[in-house]
Amino acid sequence: MIAEDWQRIYRLSCQGLIQEANQLTKNGDYWATQVNIPHYAARASGNYAASERRYQEYNRRCR
Repeated sequence: MIAEDWQRIYRLSCQGLIQEANQLTKNGDYWATQVNIPHYAARASGNYAASERRYQEYNRRCR
């Protein structure tokens, strides 16, 4: 699954990387606030990790 995510990341433009990273961070924030449902923490972590991959690629490629 991470390999497919990296393939998607490589196809994104610089603007696309930032837009997806910001959206994934927002999604992670939402799932993190759902504290009464245990598996939602894993969703938050997954969104934050995907967001971080996009920020890393943006910094590597676009700065």
